[in-house]
Amino acid sequence: MANSAEGFPATQSGSLVDGVFDALLEEIISGAAPVGSRLAAERVLTERFGVNRQVVREALQRLEQIGLVSPGQGSGTTVLDWYHSGTFELLGYLLKRSAEREEPNLDLARSMLELRLEYSVSVARLCCLHAPPETFDAIEAIIRHMTPRTDPVERTRRGWEIWSLMVDGTGNIAYRLMFNSGWTDASTTVAVMKQYSAIGPADNIALFNMLSALRNRDVEAVEMAVRWMFRIESSLPEGETGPGGLPARSVIPSGNGDATSSVESA
Repeated sequence: MANSAEGFPATQSGSLVDGVFDALLEEIISGAAPVGSRLAAERVLTERFGVNRQVVREALQRLEQIGLVSPGQGSGTTVLDWYHSGTFELLGYLLKRSAEREEPNLDLARSMLELRLEYSVSVARLCCLHAPPETFDAIEAIIRHMTPRTDPVERTRRGWEIWSLMVDGTGNIAYRLMFNSGWTDASTTVAVMKQYSAIGPADNIALFNMLSALRNRDVEAVEMAVRWMFRIESSLPEGETGPGGLPARSVIPSGNGDATSSVESA
């Protein structure tokens, strides 16, 4: 099967658009296409990528939708300052781009962790106040199917399921839509954050601590549990306390998810 000029497979329109989109996205993000410069004319891009004009137009429209370029009447497509004009959807592309590199962007990983932390704290607080007991039962069932031997990507996927239940428990549509637009690719997130430890999906005891606080409708304890789960271990020297002054101790849950005794964290 024929290939395009830049080497991505010419299989169907969608994949061709993806190829052109990814190539131009990389040029804009990397700075190869400077802010304020104009992209090549559609005719030139069709020749460069070996595709028809409709494919190029669709790729440019996608770039416009996520705030990377601005079309002009007769003056070509202008490259924007993506840091100040990009939409939230761009975050997914940045995560994927970072995950595909040998050295992931740690600033991006830290930014993502900070966003997830504050979002998750807010979700947990509202879930604690508004979710029905059935939500907590469903969360416990997922936790009890997670073991230390579970593949990291699978553990993270199940962690996503827990947070999806908690988002539903908030009863807040804005939180639901934000969740839908963000953390859906577990494998990409794991790859990007491999030098950090997002304790939430990896530590069953920490999850049971959070569950116990949810069942008890203890908002303060829920917030503390979530902040502890999302601590960044690389910035937490051994022996120090976690966020909010929480000591490095956990509790062993009983069968109903309640805390029964303290143990030192491993």
